[in-house]
Amino acid sequence: MLVVVFAYHGVQLLDIAGPVDVLAEGGLLAGDARSYRFQLVSPDGAAVHASNGMRIEVDSALQDVFGEIDTILVPGGSEKQIPDEVDAIVRWLSVHSHGARRVAAICTGSFLLGSAGLLDGKRVTTHWKKAKQFASRFPKAAVEPDRIVLRDGQLYTSGGKTGGMDLALGLVEEDYGKDVALNVARQLVLLPKRDRGQAQFRELRPSARREGCIVEGVKHWLCENLGKPLSPEQLSLESGMSLANFREMFVRATGMEPEKYIEIVRVEAAQRMLETSNAPLRRVAEACGFSGTSELRRQFINHVGVPPSLYRREYGSPSKH
Repeated sequence: MLVVVFAYHGVQLLDIAGPVDVLAEGGLLAGDARSYRFQLVSPDGAAVHASNGMRIEVDSALQDVFGEIDTILVPGGSEKQIPDEVDAIVRWLSVHSHGARRVAAICTGSFLLGSAGLLDGKRVTTHWKKAKQFASRFPKAAVEPDRIVLRDGQLYTSGGKTGGMDLALGLVEEDYGKDVALNVARQLVLLPKRDRGQAQFRELRPSARREGCIVEGVKHWLCENLGKPLSPEQLSLESGMSLANFREMFVRATGMEPEKYIEIVRVEAAQRMLETSNAPLRRVAEACGFSGTSELRRQFINHVGVPPSLYRREYGSPSKH
């Protein structure tokens, strides 16, 4: 089975190496002599430099891809991409991808598929940090930013660099069955399936905007008083402004209503406590201003995607367990 993998200046090396290693291991464990045959291509056949600076030698140029293509893997890249190279890949995809059995994009490789017109009407995912940009650029695609791997027909997309390995495990399962995929996961020490999505990795608050000293002062006061009952009215009093004026300035500065901001800051504080302490959940809820462990759990799942006990188990400091 011929697997065509793209390489270009600024490509994420793990987006190439991770999925290729998973597929290669799958063919090996399946005992399939045909297995996967990889062809690594760059736009002109020349070596490229990955985003981490490593030089990557390729097998051929785009125009020299040969044989019946089974799978196309499109890795993501960094800001070091060269527009002419990306444009060449997009043109090739728009012409040749329809002849492949399946097409898969890893992380921000989805942008190349979108530019090639392959995602209209499709359910897709991408890196959580680029999801809004992606949705704005490709409004005809249905973006599901919390998904790590998403399949729509013969189109596969993944969120995050390591998500490419999850995606490749799914391809192995499709080709050789669940038992082989499980054996690959064991061999490579991977989780067979990550169901909880990307919410646990997202930045809860939007990127900082230009904020006046009044809003900055209120935010500092808020973080120092999380254990107390809080409301927009209290924040406006702290700012010395009317509630209406404060609310308008706060939304303009932070991109969200004060109520939502309070909620998110409390969840973030709970994340830090779960990561760095072994305090019981009751104490975490109290310190962060939740009415109890039930509200802590509800808000945590809503914003992070997993319950606080599971988050602590996965992200807490080993010395605190």
